[in-house]
Amino acid sequence: LNAKDWVASLFNHESYMNHELVAKRSMGLATNSEVASKLHDALMNRFEKDDDEKQSMLQGSIDRLQDKLTSTISRRFSGVRLTVYGSCLSGLALEGSHDVDVSIFIPELDRLKRNFDSAEIAAAEYEKKMRKIIFQVRDSLAYSRSFSDLFAVTRARVPVIKGKDTHAQNPYTRDGSLSFDICFLNDIAVVNSSLLREYSLFDSRVRILMLSVKSFAKNGSIASAADGTLSSYSWINMVVFYLQCIGLIPVLQCPKLMEEHDFKPDPTGNPWHNVIGLQTFYLTQDLVAKKKIWECSSQVNDTKMSVLLFGFFNFYANIFPQQTVAASIRFGNCTLQKTSFHQSSKLWRLCMEDPFETCNSHCPHDLGCHVKEDGQRRINEHLMRATKELAALMQQETVSDDTISAFLCRLIGPMPTSNNGKAERDSANAAQSRYRPQNAHHQDKARSDGARHDNRNAGAKGRHHNNNQNRRAPKEIKRGNEDVRKKGGDVSTYMSARSQMKDGSRGGGGKNDRPFHTKKNGQGDKSTKQDHTDANSTRPNKQMTQANNPAVDKKFLEKQQERLRKISEEKSRKVHSKQKKKHGNTGNDVVEEKLNKPLDAKRNQTGDRQNQKDKSNKSNDRKTEN
Repeated sequence: LNAKDWVASLFNHESYMNHELVAKRSMGLATNSEVASKLHDALMNRFEKDDDEKQSMLQGSIDRLQDKLTSTISRRFSGVRLTVYGSCLSGLALEGSHDVDVSIFIPELDRLKRNFDSAEIAAAEYEKKMRKIIFQVRDSLAYSRSFSDLFAVTRARVPVIKGKDTHAQNPYTRDGSLSFDICFLNDIAVVNSSLLREYSLFDSRVRILMLSVKSFAKNGSIASAADGTLSSYSWINMVVFYLQCIGLIPVLQCPKLMEEHDFKPDPTGNPWHNVIGLQTFYLTQDLVAKKKIWECSSQVNDTKMSVLLFGFFNFYANIFPQQTVAASIRFGNCTLQKTSFHQSSKLWRLCMEDPFETCNSHCPHDLGCHVKEDGQRRINEHLMRATKELAALMQQETVSDDTISAFLCRLIGPMPTSNNGKAERDSANAAQSRYRPQNAHHQDKARSDGARHDNRNAGAKGRHHNNNQNRRAPKEIKRGNEDVRKKGGDVSTYMSARSQMKDGSRGGGGKNDRPFHTKKNGQGDKSTKQDHTDANSTRPNKQMTQANNPAVDKKFLEKQQERLRKISEEKSRKVHSKQKKKHGNTGNDVVEEKLNKPLDAKRNQTGDRQNQKDKSNKSNDRKTEN
């Protein structure tokens, strides 16, 4: 093609409207049916659901966590609603990644947001009040014995409180704990997760393909928006759009399909149909299956899972016109032009419309806006390599099971363990035992270092946060003679320190706190405030000596004394130089002589006056005699 025909072909999308033609171009590969069947069985067995007992235990842990959070926060705020979203709602969680994402609705915060959107309050006042509410929620959770490692991130697009439920009885963790993220003003994420769940229920191959692509992206380190690539949520949307283009699943937001199924949205009666002023309604899988109006394309009705996976890689690597078209599961075809996102779209990267925050809404959201040039290059390289390797594998005459296992391990990561991650934990414990601290002091230091590392990485949903904000803990509260909180991390550690103030120790966490950097042997860099205790510091007490602190040895004490001696000499030298600069000479005699000069001059001046007076009197006497 010449340049004119090539440019014209970029905007000619009629061939992408036919499901059968798109499926033929994407999956039109002469494959060996035996190899494709083996690969299909391997993928289905790899991502099959766990046994019902473990899943029911996990669901029970999530339900108990939601109930405890609701009851705890409701004591301070009325009308609180907590909803689970993310992979726990959509059922697309990988093995070992069962962190719970919770969206919280507080009427007071919702009214504050509405006042800010209507320009009734300023941005500074809105931020101040919003942060106050978030810290009140965090403080209310800190009073419970079940929650630990609480950390608030307020300066982010989505404010979040991170924490851990230590009594959740999670079957996928060693200690039974369950991590959670409480997100504020994020009800749109709940309807997004619900929509993806409805799509995954149409066919078992849909869910397996979603998990396969998600594992492929995580294994290739191209599943993080913070690193300049696409997020896991964006990859799942890409799978849905691909399956819509080949006719395997319907478009649940299609107005014509809603009319055929007699579906009438109710934005006023159902709050989930009108989240933040958006059209967040859609058809459900049960309604579509009950009516039997929509039918799957006959060409992909019996397609193997391996062929569908190859078609996904080939579709986005060679077929989809990403230079001019934006992927949108709201349309399910290549009709949305990339120019619809004129402020964020780029010619060199993928553009993808959010299902509800559409281009014509008051808050358009391009899911590819975080992709950088290097990230898009790496995404294209992984898609092209996966297409070639998968095509070469399925075109072979005979392939052993070990070859298929090794190929899947290289493509989408190692095989997940089914015994609660026992092999993974054993290797982690063995690695930890090789670097275990040798005494109690070093163990405390290691735990403190780990706590500081967790605090630095706590802003996954927002990078701009202030650690000093999280040192402001609630005042000491006692129930009888027992402390409400035990020693733990962050807020709970601060409260434990405050509870010891009556015994003579000082508590930290105030506004005058300063970060303290520990040295190898546990001693600090400063010699002042030795009795100050910080929540995140391993500084030894003032009474710690060589007899009761094994980390302090004789050689270190000598170095410390030498260091103090040098500091004292430096202070003396500075005082000496200051006196020299002020008086011009050195020595106590010279200074004393210089300081006494005004007194001597005054004394001499007084004597001169007296002599003059005596002379004047003698002169007057002579005049009188004469």
